[in-house]
Amino acid sequence: LKTIKLAHVVILLVDGRAPLTKQDLHIGIQAIRHGRCLLFAANKFDEVDLATQEGIVATLQHIMQSTFSELAGMTCVLCSAKTGKNLNLLLDKMVQTYERWNRMLEPDQLTRFLERLFLTRSFGDSQNVLGMVQVSARPPTFTLYIKNKKLRDSDVRFIVNSIRAEFDMGGVPMLVHQQLEADAVEFRAGKKPHKGFVVPRLMRVPAAPKPKASKPSADADEAARTAKPPPRKTKVQSDVEGQTPLPRGMGRPKPSA
Repeated sequence: LKTIKLAHVVILLVDGRAPLTKQDLHIGIQAIRHGRCLLFAANKFDEVDLATQEGIVATLQHIMQSTFSELAGMTCVLCSAKTGKNLNLLLDKMVQTYERWNRMLEPDQLTRFLERLFLTRSFGDSQNVLGMVQVSARPPTFTLYIKNKKLRDSDVRFIVNSIRAEFDMGGVPMLVHQQLEADAVEFRAGKKPHKGFVVPRLMRVPAAPKPKASKPSADADEAARTAKPPPRKTKVQSDVEGQTPLPRGMGRPKPSA
């Protein structure tokens, strides 16, 4: 699990001759939970008969669609470490998936995407959606602005899968936070919204820049070097200054000889 947290892209290497084990499924689920990209690599495919290759590929695709439905469009590479077949293809797919994981979509792109999406296909609460922005990457995280009622999980899943298909981001985990319009209004008014409120990137107040320390000029440095130090006080002056003042008309006794 520590290796998954430190990784950017997780390659799940399985034996192409046998079905996936529980350990393989557990590793893939943990990678998705930690927001990491996931690639399938079926090794030892050079030892599989041509007659059974299509059946194995169909089984792998069914497992990926049913178990890892959060990563629609995930890539599966058939390779062989012994012969080196498709190893370069596996590296290319890994780089492509990493670039998708780091991608940031502009608000205008998401606005036009939602307009086209609701024109072609609308669901029950499509009129309840106000807009959508991407607040961060790695993994791509979005804030969905809602009028008064949060969407169902199936509606959110439909929007996420549509984003993957529209912007070619298959195999990348995505996070979506739903934000009610009332919470955004309260945040702008200076009030404290509910606990799950996420401040979007466009509403964050930038921190005030720190004042730069001014460097002393050359004239000031020269004046500081040439300035004479204040005269040192003698012991008698220090004793006189340290004495308490006497009332008017009263003198101090003269020191005896």
